[in-house]
Amino acid sequence: MGIIIVVVNNKGGAGKTSVSTNLSVALANKGKRVLLADLDSQSNATSLILSNQQFTNSFYEVYANDLPVEEAIMETPYHNLFILPNVDDTATLEPTLYQSPVSSFSLLKDKLRQHAIENYDYTIVDCPPNLGLWVTQALVAADAVLVPVLAGSTHSLKGLSRALEAIQAIKEELNPGLRFLRLIINQIDRRNSIHRAMLEKTHKDYSGAIMDTVIPSNTAIQQAEMGGMSVLKYKPSSSGAVAYRGLCTEFIEITHKVYGDE
Repeated sequence: MGIIIVVVNNKGGAGKTSVSTNLSVALANKGKRVLLADLDSQSNATSLILSNQQFTNSFYEVYANDLPVEEAIMETPYHNLFILPNVDDTATLEPTLYQSPVSSFSLLKDKLRQHAIENYDYTIVDCPPNLGLWVTQALVAADAVLVPVLAGSTHSLKGLSRALEAIQAIKEELNPGLRFLRLIINQIDRRNSIHRAMLEKTHKDYSGAIMDTVIPSNTAIQQAEMGGMSVLKYKPSSSGAVAYRGLCTEFIEITHKVYGDE
């Protein structure tokens, strides 16, 4: 049985897509069968992983045309990594879904969960930078949540607080099996005193809930994203790639402790 992990923060710029895509590639490189589900209609994860590769079906067809989810999932240039891509048009579906929000909460779970847990070791869901309907659907469908926090950003910390409140609310009302897995400190520069102070405060406030591995501020990550690829492929020896491999190892260890061989 596979595990569905949602990557979420209420604030943009926290690095959700970078974490989602690079962690997915690192897991695939470890021999795990991975599905990356791009739930954000801005489609940044889709663009990064597929670059200019063409595709016919996406999240839009799954929702708008009731297409079986397996018909929208496609292979990527990365071995063991599959993607459920997204397109801008998906944003036009949200007003209709809001007309009956309660019944919409379980839509993603109904469409994706069974296929995902039966066919992939890990499903990583990249979410929009808010706590709206799409994110609620993702939390209802998920087993656990990762929350990236941008080093040195008070806005990101505020987003963290609201994300944790939303996770708890969904756990209490709609998905009792949902777990807050860990925080991920992203784009940290240890030479920066503000970053160091923020790291110390976050460890104090959320002791035991933070990944030991931190993602550094690294130009190779940004260059890779501009080139439409994972930093693990673009520059495997970079500090960013090394950090994501470390994050992957730690992530596997934590999920094995929490879920065993499910």
